[in-house]
Amino acid sequence: MPRQTVSELPPGVLVAENEGVPYLVREQRLIHWEPGGYGRSIPKPRRGMFQVLTPKSIVRAIARGYPVMIHWSAD
Repeated sequence: MPRQTVSELPPGVLVAENEGVPYLVREQRLIHWEPGGYGRSIPKPRRGMFQVLTPKSIVRAIARGYPVMIHWSAD
């Protein structure tokens, strides 16, 4: 899977840290995804590589303005 810094990714993309823990990228935070919904959040790091879980074509569409619907538990 490709790796990038989250500062290069648009909000709405899913990434995973080195241990495979998935997060949703938001404007200022990463929100942990769990089977029951979104949970705790952490500040969005400026550095560090994350695995990009969202397909590249979808990342490009989001970056170009494709609207992303976010589950209420992420707010």
